[in-house]
Amino acid sequence: MDISLVLSGGGARGYIHIGVIEELKKQVKAQIESEELSRLYNDKLKPVLLEKFVNELEFDPPEFVVEQEIDMALNKKASSMSEDEI
Repeated sequence: MDISLVLSGGGARGYIHIGVIEELKKQVKAQIESEELSRLYNDKLKPVLLEKFVNELEFDPPEFVVEQEIDMALNKKASSMSEDEI
């Protein structure tokens, strides 16, 4: 993803803004990395950890926990579907 920024005011004013632009680039990069890690955790790691946790421990989770996980999975799937698919 490329982002362009156009500033006016000549070379001296433009030079002053370089530090601000570099900081903005760092913050955007950090935000993108954070979103990618969050997506990785929620889409891949969390389901694997939950499955492993459930398989290793023998207990009956409260019904609301199971319903909540099912609702989250259904809502996630429904949000990516078109109206025709739903």
